[in-house]
Amino acid sequence: MTNMKLNRKGFTLIELLAVITILGILMIVGIPAVQRTINNSRKDTFLDTAKEYANAVKTAWAADELSCTKGSDTVRATGAGAGNYYVWVSTGAVSGITAGAGATDNKDRLIQSGGKSSWGSNDITGYVRVYLASATANPVYYVYIADSKQHGIKADVDKPSDQLERADVGDTVTSLPELQSDPWVCTVEAA
Repeated sequence: MTNMKLNRKGFTLIELLAVITILGILMIVGIPAVQRTINNSRKDTFLDTAKEYANAVKTAWAADELSCTKGSDTVRATGAGAGNYYVWVSTGAVSGITAGAGATDNKDRLIQSGGKSSWGSNDITGYVRVYLASATANPVYYVYIADSKQHGIKADVDKPSDQLERADVGDTVTSLPELQSDPWVCTVEAA
């Protein structure tokens, strides 16, 4: 009898198929979870950008750095009466969102860095609405922004900026809430 040695280098076909099947199952389960995490992270970053704009307007309002006009009237922000005051983030048109007459691009004056969308660093446009119930009331700040890929604060959300949540960031924002007729449009004073 000859002494025959079996040479077993490598894997059998069944072993390879088992490993490939297990890897496939892990990918089917893992990829959607990773995509959800990435999307939630982008929404959180976009929300932080929106709140940065609202906080920048709040600071400018308190420091009397906003000049607001309506028709031929001009007021300083801190001496303003009841009503809605709009501080445009950018005058560019994004997905049908236009600033309208008299709007000024305040983007660089409000935020030194950032101000880009977390979805591909697209430009953001929109506005921060400052609402005064009366001349002596504390202002309430609302922010409505969107990027050129239709990500943004949903048009049907009307919450103060400090109450916005991740769920308020949408993936198909094609318009922002309409401005009231004959609005106050505010500009950040140049430093």
